[in-house]
Amino acid sequence: QWKKHLLPEKAERRSYLSAADQARLMAALRPDFLPLVRFCLATGARIGSAVGLTWKDVDFSNRTLTFRKMKGGGEHTIPLTKALLVLLANEKHHPIYVFTYECQEDRPKGTNGVRRKKGERYPFSRDGWRRPWQRALKDAGLEGFRFHDLRHTAGSRITKAAGIAVAQKLLGHAEITTTRRYSHVLMDDVKQAMERTERHLKDTGDSGASKIANKTGLK
Repeated sequence: QWKKHLLPEKAERRSYLSAADQARLMAALRPDFLPLVRFCLATGARIGSAVGLTWKDVDFSNRTLTFRKMKGGGEHTIPLTKALLVLLANEKHHPIYVFTYECQEDRPKGTNGVRRKKGERYPFSRDGWRRPWQRALKDAGLEGFRFHDLRHTAGSRITKAAGIAVAQKLLGHAEITTTRRYSHVLMDDVKQAMERTERHLKDTGDSGASKIANKTGLK
């Protein structure tokens, strides 16, 4: 009876940036790291897709870009807003990769045979973004916030603004059931609408609503 021995799965951890949290984070980020974070917050891109983005993936003429390193394989194309066009246009520091960082100190040749010089720009390595990210989180008082939580934040904001179907399209989810993790946003909207209706009924003299509010002490 294997089912008797199965342990309950840990609930998925989800964290989202508030406007105040975002302001503190942006102020704490290094200038060369800021565009990468802004991009992921706007597009919901995973860190691997973002650091692997090349200029051939960006179509300025048609105002689209294509992620070619999606989780599970495949490609995913999204439109570019004016703000994203400006952000990308200002990142032309490297002939191949879109997002790069400014080397903070001279470094000897690494395993890839590249010697890095202070002040020059280089593409982000697989884990090269972690140290500046953790330093920014600490300075912003957001320790424990994961880079992937930027994707959760983007998904929640798009869901709130335009619905789950649009969020699914932006994030590249094959199944909308995956996108439904952001349904709490819609539930908050429903709750707020219900409370507005209740206040309206009370203000317009609904005796039943007033009696319930008085009896329970709720306002």
